[in-house]
Amino acid sequence: MNGSASGEPGATGNGTGQETGPELGTGAVVLVNLTPHTVTVYRADRAIGSWPPSGPFARLVETRRPSPDVRTEKGPMPVTEISYAAMVADLPEPTAGTAYLVSRVLAAAVNRADLLFPADEVRDRSGQIIGCRTLARFVDGDRPALHPASVQED
Repeated sequence: MNGSASGEPGATGNGTGQETGPELGTGAVVLVNLTPHTVTVYRADRAIGSWPPSGPFARLVETRRPSPDVRTEKGPMPVTEISYAAMVADLPEPTAGTAYLVSRVLAAAVNRADLLFPADEVRDRSGQIIGCRTLARFVDGDRPALHPASVQED
């Protein structure tokens, strides 16, 4: 189901933790990367799998508002307050034989077994993330508490 109360295309109201997806089991699944970055999994120092972004990118709908500047030793710096709405944009419905690579924050907000996120990051010598050592998913009871806000209408 696409659409939302705010009219944002591709949004689904599934941020409530009520949805579940297919179990991944032991059979092979197709991984679809719904993040804006290539996801590469490493074993030791060797890449064993890589998935480029497939676009569009699944995300939680954000509400942003300005906040007072923070005063720093380098002068005032702008601050924005961000809250997540109980809406997810561009997340496909569960499909048999398919799992989706998403951000950790999205996986935490949506209760679906078919959502995986990169974990245990691998960095190059300059500190840039180049991949991960494992894909992870949240299980019931281990989901961090997110406090979704309602979507603000213009």
